[in-house]
Amino acid sequence: MKRARTLWILLLVLVMLVSVGTGCTKETGTEVEEEAPKTEVESNNETEETPEDQEVLEPINITWFIDCEWYHKTWNATDCAVDKMITDATGITIDFSSGKSEKLSALIASEELSDVITAGKNSPQALLLQEEGMVHPLDELIAQYAPDFNVPESMQKWHGFNGHFYGIVNFFYAPEKLRDGDALPTHTTMLARQDLMKQLGIKPEDFNTKEGTLAALKKVKDANIEFNGFTVQPAYFRYDQLKQMFGARREDESGNYVDRDHEPEALEALKYLNLLYREGVLPEENLTLNDQQIGQKIGQGSVFSFNYSVLQNNQVAPLFDLDEEAYFVEVGPVLGDAGKQPYFDPSPMAGWLTTMINKDTQYPDRIIKLFEYCYNDDERHLELLYGPKGICWDYDDQGLIKLYDDVKKEMDADFEGAKLKYGQDTIIMFYDWIPVMRTLPAPTTIAEEAGRKADYYFRAYSYPDLAFSKGTPPSGTDLAAVRTRIKEYRKKMYPKMIMASSEEEVERLFNEMIAHEKELGYDELFAYASKMFKESKEKLGIEFAWPANQ
Repeated sequence: MKRARTLWILLLVLVMLVSVGTGCTKETGTEVEEEAPKTEVESNNETEETPEDQEVLEPINITWFIDCEWYHKTWNATDCAVDKMITDATGITIDFSSGKSEKLSALIASEELSDVITAGKNSPQALLLQEEGMVHPLDELIAQYAPDFNVPESMQKWHGFNGHFYGIVNFFYAPEKLRDGDALPTHTTMLARQDLMKQLGIKPEDFNTKEGTLAALKKVKDANIEFNGFTVQPAYFRYDQLKQMFGARREDESGNYVDRDHEPEALEALKYLNLLYREGVLPEENLTLNDQQIGQKIGQGSVFSFNYSVLQNNQVAPLFDLDEEAYFVEVGPVLGDAGKQPYFDPSPMAGWLTTMINKDTQYPDRIIKLFEYCYNDDERHLELLYGPKGICWDYDDQGLIKLYDDVKKEMDADFEGAKLKYGQDTIIMFYDWIPVMRTLPAPTTIAEEAGRKADYYFRAYSYPDLAFSKGTPPSGTDLAAVRTRIKEYRKKMYPKMIMASSEEEVERLFNEMIAHEKELGYDELFAYASKMFKESKEKLGIEFAWPANQ
């Protein structure tokens, strides 16, 4: 497998990294869930260098803790292009360390915090650091040391606390930065093999209905296709994506919060998966394999269709290496019986990690200017992802990213070695994906072109989700324990319903699930989610959050 045959693979690795960091799930309130563009890049930092800026170049070393056990980086301003770019511009060298949340808790308790701390935006540790005054209010540091630092007002307001804001949040989609033509990425898709569709006379529009989808999958089953030594399975479908396609709402007509896992469309999705299972077009392992394992099967060529994001699985590339006619195209989305307009959850607008400055650091002035350098200029986000402009890439005539040929060859030959040399996708803590999604490299293969087309196709169904992003109770609380119990209970019940002997049995188990959740404390958890939803809408200044109500 060519791990970096194209820049798409770099992007796939990035999105998978994000998925790993977030556990590949999003949990909101009582719900448990499995995130032609314009091209110019804006710069918010175009001031000329001044004597004060020259003074910043005095070399210093800072420490930085990342609350992600998988994150590993050794700073090398001599041999790594991104590290050199940052150190040359700021004079700062960084000693990174990382670990589990328990390690960060121990550092907090011992008062041995690094100069900079990165943690989950809503993690108990991040909230504690802010509430106890252990990190600097960034608005105060900006006013004093970096007055040109342009942090989106929406980020400051949404993630603010006690009249201040304390961290830069990566992957935050600031509404004021979005333009006409921008659309939020989503992990909800429906894709099918183009070559097999052509072979069996299946059309993309066949997937617009439940009946058409079942008929198409039966054609694949009956054909008993062998590919690369594997029997092709008709479908790997996820419940969470189907309930979105069927139109399960998250807010009622009066503006009240709704748990869509209790909606009729949730039951309909489970009944449909049960039907597919009983018809033999949905394998039992669909219920046990994780996305990465299914992604491996996709790369082997043993999957005809699936309905979760291909961007979570960089194993897709080997399929095209096996057969250049074997690539995936968008189909559907399959609609429910009521024909409701589907709305897909976006890559969460509220972001992922927050990066804060220790109140006891010796270098608050220098660090806030480091933050400004890494975040303030839209083009800088591209350099942090792809490597420095002029060394690794430049714009093509359409204003899109184009890797230099020699850099691409190095990535093809040794992806990890090239990453160490150029530093692509290592300083992830400041990513703003808005300028990135406007300048994605032009596709270079049929498969990439189809993937890009599918990505934009499903983005049209996504919606702003900020109002729904604060319904999860804080870790360590009684309500958090209730949420965990309900989450684990649902994980046991869904397979039972999908593998049930009849549609009637699915409905019986669904009603049993709802009744038992109340015994587990559901009502209190739902009340909390409703309260947070109402407060979030007030904060956003909106009456309705669900697109169908607007």
